[in-house]
Amino acid sequence: MCRRVGNFLQQYVLDPFYYARTWLTNAVVWSAIRLTAYEIPFEVIKKKTKPNNRQHQDLNLDTAQDLDGLSKHAEAQLKEATARRALVTDKCKTLFTFNTALLALIAVFQGKIIDLTSWEIALFYIAVVAFVVALLVLWTYFDVSGEMVISMDQGLVGLDKANVQKSLINSNLNCATEMDNRTDYLVDLYRTSRFYLMVGFVLLFVVFSHSYFARAGVSDTDKVFNKLREDPKFKDMVRDAK
Repeated sequence: MCRRVGNFLQQYVLDPFYYARTWLTNAVVWSAIRLTAYEIPFEVIKKKTKPNNRQHQDLNLDTAQDLDGLSKHAEAQLKEATARRALVTDKCKTLFTFNTALLALIAVFQGKIIDLTSWEIALFYIAVVAFVVALLVLWTYFDVSGEMVISMDQGLVGLDKANVQKSLINSNLNCATEMDNRTDYLVDLYRTSRFYLMVGFVLLFVVFSHSYFARAGVSDTDKVFNKLREDPKFKDMVRDAK
């Protein structure tokens, strides 16, 4: 009985929710990237890689004279692809930390928005939305997904040294290509998140700069008076009293 209930929940509740959540997240990320003027198909967002950027084709190494040199070169390409991925990941971690800190500061000073005018409040919330979009894009960067790795199977055991080197050369080149294609997609995510973070930061700067300079010479009494004068409930109370 419990297994039937579990299977029912898995098939008709959890799985549809997972697919709907995944599609919605991909749609938001795709829309955010397109709004930044980067042309990218929706299939790339679903696969989280750009398979058409770089394509690998196994080399014919039957006439190779220096397999050791070719093997070192292939390993160097894989190391370069790994180092490029690590560099992009470090930048994204820094951007994620900065974005999270800004959202925390906004939450702390959210009570101050009562002193803002209508258009300042609108810009303030647009900035918050930009920060949230930037954070959502970065979240998808750190999604767990499979990467191509160099595996050792039974087919390599019976090969001689030369054929093993040939197989490893193509495997290293293939892994480097796949890693670079995924890194190219992750670079687009980083650029998109950075764009929305800068938009939100500029909007916040404009709002608080205008609020600071516009109210620099206004006393607390004037602030309260202006706030009451703009309050429709206070106007109704004064009108009823008259």
